[in-house]
Amino acid sequence: MRFALTFVLITGIVLLFLNIYCSKFSRQLFYESKQSATIEMAQLAANEIGSLDVQTPSAIVTAISKMGDLSFDRLVVTDITGLIIYDSTSDSQQQTQYATFFQISTALQGNRVFTCNYNDGSMCSEAAIPIVSFNTISGCVYIMELDTELGNLLNTLQNGIFTVTVLLELGLLLFSIIYAYRFSGRMRKIMASMDIIQEGDYNHK
Repeated sequence: MRFALTFVLITGIVLLFLNIYCSKFSRQLFYESKQSATIEMAQLAANEIGSLDVQTPSAIVTAISKMGDLSFDRLVVTDITGLIIYDSTSDSQQQTQYATFFQISTALQGNRVFTCNYNDGSMCSEAAIPIVSFNTISGCVYIMELDTELGNLLNTLQNGIFTVTVLLELGLLLFSIIYAYRFSGRMRKIMASMDIIQEGDYNHK
């Protein structure tokens, strides 16, 4: 029985690490997929806006409409100082606020930024790309996308991995108990036979 419990403990630890690895690996795959898609979308918008002679809200709207159906929940365009020129979530054409997102402040320094957070079955992807106009950074594009479909898929995958791990461990536990019970029963019979033989009954089988 001790051997069975040791076997179950070892396999349990192995399956636990396997579960953690598979969950981490699947998250990494989804992260890389969203990173590539979101940065590409932000870069496309930055290139289109950077080609404008004057970056006004109306001109930005026209430029974005030419790019077709972009999948985002929020798109923000700022100038080099961080002043918001266009915000897709605002109805006002006159923007007087400065963007305080660290993604935007980092992008205004000439860097490409991407962050992705998974929470409550949804993935929030954010990307910021500097706008280069006439070889000079003139602002940046910030895009945020909330993907509940991909988040639910990741959640389902992780739950499936966990369920399979638990079922495998329960199966191994049941097998170990049955094997230990049968093995210990045979060992008891062998030990009993040896005791009888030691007592002088050499005809015992």
